Amino acid sequence: MKKGYVVLAVAIAFVLGAAVCCGLCCRKSKVAVVDIMSIVGKSEQVQNLKAQQAAQTEALGQWLQAAQAEIEKVKDEAKKEELSKQRAAEFVQRRDAVAQQYATMLQEADKSITESIVKIAKKKGYKLVVPKNLVIYGSDDITEEVEKVIK
Repeated sequence: MKKGYVVLAVAIAFVLGAAVCCGLCCRKSKVAVVDIMSIVGKSEQVQNLKAQQAAQTEALGQWLQAAQAEIEKVKDEAKKEELSKQRAAEFVQRRDAVAQQYATMLQEADKSITESIVKIAKKKGYKLVVPKNLVIYGSDDITEEVEKVIK
């Protein structure tokens, strides 16, 4: 008799488990894809950031050339060595400041793009958004809609 209850309990557990699993698997979940590289490439925020980075790099290069010219004008070797060390340390500080600013602004751009993707996905009822290059077949592409929002 006890054996019958155990078999019945196992059978009920199996049926309930299968029903829950089927419910989770069969539920329609909307999935979208986005072409991240296309979005980043068309983002005005990212384009402005790249232009700003290029200008800062150019300015840093000009400063370095001026510093080298200043060092070469010094005749005393001890003073030349000291000035060279000072300018090298200053260059490292300037370079690191530019790199830190770029990294911070890049994070802000990434956050902005991600928020735009999430906003559109929620508005259209998508439960999952994945990069387009990871999907071979079977999802909606919302790249163009995101590109319109981020401009």
